[in-house]
Amino acid sequence: MKRTFIKMLPFVAAVLLATSCSKDSNDDNNVAIDPVETQNVASPTESKTISFSITVNKNTLSKASLQEVGLAQVFEEGDYLVIENGENPVTLTMEEGGDKQGTATFSNDKIPADALTKGKTYNVVLKNSNHPNCGKPLTEVKDDATSLKEAFEKYGYLTYPLEYDGESSASIVLVQNTAFIKVDLPFHGAKLSIKYQNGEGVETTEAKFLSGNEILAVPNEATLNSAILDITDKKIDVLTKNAKGTYTVVYNIRNRTTPDDCINGVFSVSQDKQVFFSKSNLRYNNSAWSFTDHQYDYIGDAQGNPNSGSGPRDLFCWGTWLKGAEPMTASSDYATYEWNGKACAIGSDWRNFTYAEMKYLFVDRETKGNTRFVKATITTDDDGNTVQGLLLFPDDWSEDITNANNGTEARSSDLKFSKEEWEEMESAGVVFFPGAGCRKEDGSIQLAGSGVHLWTSTPSESDPTYAYYLDCNDAPYWSLGAFSRYHGFSVRLIREK
Repeated sequence: MKRTFIKMLPFVAAVLLATSCSKDSNDDNNVAIDPVETQNVASPTESKTISFSITVNKNTLSKASLQEVGLAQVFEEGDYLVIENGENPVTLTMEEGGDKQGTATFSNDKIPADALTKGKTYNVVLKNSNHPNCGKPLTEVKDDATSLKEAFEKYGYLTYPLEYDGESSASIVLVQNTAFIKVDLPFHGAKLSIKYQNGEGVETTEAKFLSGNEILAVPNEATLNSAILDITDKKIDVLTKNAKGTYTVVYNIRNRTTPDDCINGVFSVSQDKQVFFSKSNLRYNNSAWSFTDHQYDYIGDAQGNPNSGSGPRDLFCWGTWLKGAEPMTASSDYATYEWNGKACAIGSDWRNFTYAEMKYLFVDRETKGNTRFVKATITTDDDGNTVQGLLLFPDDWSEDITNANNGTEARSSDLKFSKEEWEEMESAGVVFFPGAGCRKEDGSIQLAGSGVHLWTSTPSESDPTYAYYLDCNDAPYWSLGAFSRYHGFSVRLIREK
């Protein structure tokens, strides 16, 4: 059924329909969560009928609010009310004329005389025969709706505490008990931690890796946290009026940007920390630092990478990309550089990942589809040119990739992607490490076109002349190990914000 979910009420149902066009006075332009507000409550009015009935009154919403959310405030086929009464609930069906309207009356002329007790308060719930989850308390996080409208239909829980006065009719407004989070982010994989009480009353914490644009239905009184989104202990409360005297039911997570020169994917490097990767490998040329034009670019054995070269370089001895170091240091002349907290020469926001962070990325990290990385060949242009390397998938990646196993066998020589497939993956935040090879002490370049070698910022504990790195070459394996610092390896930087 195609339904527009709002059962309009003068105070809360408006929240379901519309995102406020303005923020609370204590918010700024970078608030993590921007509430959508309801309208003020109108006083119920009585409408006498010959049978017991409940009239749900119409809400008034501004055109701007309706346009922003894209919903109309009407009842739909299949709507009915239930007066909860233990094992003897009373069902009221929608009277003719209520469908597609903003006000509807629900009635039942065959209620037993002793079914309702005067002076007793009953919980009235709006349900729909076409959506079995509608009208039930939400006890877990739901992320399968593609729009607010669909989320309201599936997981809305509209109620009203009705004190039965013995009359044959009542007029009410319905209150939304479910919170909805609308996500609109320009990057993929941001981790949102949601703590709530499950159906058994047990406190549960669930991590959601956000795909960029989605809708979450969340139990009331949930608490949200996300380091990458600057959300700290944000309490969801749909039943208490905010500072403006209205109710917050729809929350927005938006107003974020992908940092400059970064891939639009987010990657966990520990249980509590996520980072962005630079858009490509680091390069030095003509006394200036930059990133290569594309993720798959590398110099190989062209002039600059050998010891005697003077041209551009993208294979560096360990630590030579730090501020104050000499990036064109030849492996044969290398003297051990100490890290000592020095910033990267390209900018203080950038850094290398540590050995522990690299291990977490490739070994311990969880993703939606449990696919972390795979070795593959991508096509880079319309002429069919290809580059072999390593694909690293963002935290929200859910698609199955053939031959990806995240174990010691990273080799997938038959796994190839077309130019269009690669562009689609890149737009979804996938990182590619090209097989740029490595430079040995004698200046020779080896494994260019097949071997991925990436430095970490962590020196070896057992040998001060060694540092940890990632090795994935044309042999059927990948590894994390330590190697002599005078070797020239690729450098891929990260930043946290």
